[in-house]
Amino acid sequence: ARKSGVDACQGTWRRQGADRVEGVVAEIFGDAVYWDARYGHMPSSLAALPDGKVGMELGGKVHTGRCDGHLLTWSDGEVWVRAPP
Repeated sequence: ARKSGVDACQGTWRRQGADRVEGVVAEIFGDAVYWDARYGHMPSSLAALPDGKVGMELGGKVHTGRCDGHLLTWSDGEVWVRAPP
């Protein structure tokens, strides 16, 4: 069975820039998003949604995302790329 939701999103993620993959944005461990220190964010909780997506609250807004292999695509259009372990 393919993992979905929170299970599929575990690991370290980098931000997909316009022409290159940028630095590490966050690590997802368990049901939390631990942001890279340069952002100064407290960890965000990550919740499984019914359709295999995940939900995360950041700055009072809820973002939804879907993990598909090495990509994590967010509802605001941001794309994260899984960093090699």
